Amino acid sequence: MIRRDVTRGALAFLLLGAFSIALFVMFWRTIPEGNRETLTYMLGQLSGMVTTALAFYYSSSKSSADRNDITAKALDTVAAGIAAGPAVSAPDEPEARP
Repeated sequence: MIRRDVTRGALAFLLLGAFSIALFVMFWRTIPEGNRETLTYMLGQLSGMVTTALAFYYSSSKSSADRNDITAKALDTVAAGIAAGPAVSAPDEPEARP
Protein backbone atom coordinates (compact mmCIF):
# COMPACT_ATOMS: atom_id res chain seq x y z
CA MET A 1 0.00 0.00 0.00
CA ILE A 2 1.36 3.40 -0.98
CA ARG A 3 1.75 5.86 1.87
CA ARG A 4 -0.46 8.93 1.86
CA ASP A 5 2.49 11.36 2.01
CA VAL A 6 4.09 9.83 -1.05
CA THR A 7 0.83 10.09 -2.98
CA ARG A 8 0.35 13.73 -1.98
CA GLY A 9 3.91 14.58 -2.96
CA ALA A 10 3.61 12.82 -6.30
CA LEU A 11 0.35 14.60 -7.06
CA ALA A 12 1.82 18.01 -6.17
CA PHE A 13 4.89 17.27 -8.31
CA LEU A 14 2.68 16.17 -11.21
CA LEU A 15 0.56 19.34 -10.96
CA LEU A 16 3.63 21.58 -10.83
CA GLY A 17 5.16 19.77 -13.82
CA ALA A 18 1.95 20.03 -15.84
CA PHE A 19 1.70 23.74 -15.04
CA SER A 20 5.31 24.32 -16.12
CA ILE A 21 4.80 22.42 -19.38
CA ALA A 22 1.58 24.32 -20.08
CA LEU A 23 3.37 27.64 -19.56
CA PHE A 24 6.11 26.55 -21.93
CA VAL A 25 3.54 25.62 -24.55
CA MET A 26 1.71 28.94 -24.13
CA PHE A 27 4.87 31.03 -24.61
CA TRP A 28 6.87 29.07 -27.17
CA ARG A 29 4.28 27.43 -29.41
CA THR A 30 1.61 28.91 -31.61
CA ILE A 31 -1.83 28.15 -30.20
CA PRO A 32 -4.62 27.78 -32.78
CA GLU A 33 -7.19 30.58 -32.48
CA GLY A 34 -10.04 28.16 -31.74
CA ASN A 35 -8.18 26.58 -28.81
CA ARG A 36 -6.78 29.75 -27.23
CA GLU A 37 -9.66 30.44 -24.83
CA THR A 38 -9.95 26.81 -23.77
CA LEU A 39 -6.23 26.54 -23.10
CA THR A 40 -6.24 29.79 -21.13
CA TYR A 41 -9.15 28.54 -19.02
CA MET A 42 -7.44 25.20 -18.38
CA LEU A 43 -4.20 26.95 -17.43
CA GLY A 44 -6.12 29.08 -14.92
CA GLN A 45 -7.66 25.98 -13.36
CA LEU A 46 -4.27 24.27 -13.23
CA SER A 47 -2.67 27.29 -11.57
CA GLY A 48 -5.35 27.16 -8.87
CA MET A 49 -4.59 23.50 -8.23
CA VAL A 50 -0.85 24.18 -8.02
CA THR A 51 -1.44 27.07 -5.62
CA THR A 52 -3.59 24.85 -3.40
CA ALA A 53 -0.97 22.09 -3.36
CA LEU A 54 1.82 24.53 -2.48
CA ALA A 55 -0.30 26.17 0.21
CA PHE A 56 -0.89 22.76 1.76
CA TYR A 57 2.81 22.04 2.04
CA TYR A 58 3.84 25.45 3.30
CA SER A 59 0.97 25.96 5.74
CA SER A 60 0.81 22.46 7.18
CA SER A 61 4.12 22.94 8.99
CA LYS A 62 2.48 25.25 11.54
CA SER A 63 0.36 23.67 14.20
CA SER A 64 -3.31 24.45 14.48
CA ALA A 65 -2.72 26.17 17.83
CA ASP A 66 -0.19 28.54 16.25
CA ARG A 67 -2.62 29.48 13.49
CA ASN A 68 -5.43 30.03 16.01
CA ASP A 69 -3.16 32.29 18.07
CA ILE A 70 -2.21 34.37 15.02
CA THR A 71 -5.87 34.69 14.01
CA ALA A 72 -6.86 35.74 17.54
CA LYS A 73 -4.17 38.44 17.59
CA ALA A 74 -5.32 39.74 14.19
CA LEU A 75 -8.94 39.89 15.35
CA ASP A 76 -7.93 41.71 18.55
CA THR A 77 -6.08 44.30 16.46
CA VAL A 78 -9.09 44.81 14.20
CA ALA A 79 -11.43 45.11 17.19
CA ALA A 80 -9.14 47.70 18.81
CA GLY A 81 -9.12 49.69 15.56
CA ILE A 82 -12.91 49.62 15.35
CA ALA A 83 -13.27 50.67 18.99
CA ALA A 84 -10.92 53.63 18.44
CA GLY A 85 -13.20 55.01 15.74
CA PRO A 86 -12.24 56.61 12.44
CA ALA A 87 -8.82 58.23 12.33
CA VAL A 88 -9.97 61.03 10.04
CA SER A 89 -13.42 62.56 10.11
CA ALA A 90 -15.26 62.90 6.82
CA PRO A 91 -15.98 66.45 5.56
CA ASP A 92 -19.55 67.69 5.92
CA GLU A 93 -19.79 68.94 2.36
CA PRO A 94 -17.90 67.90 -0.74
CA GLU A 95 -15.26 70.34 -1.90
CA ALA A 96 -16.12 72.53 -4.85
CA ARG A 97 -14.17 71.67 -7.97
CA PRO A 98 -13.13 74.33 -10.44
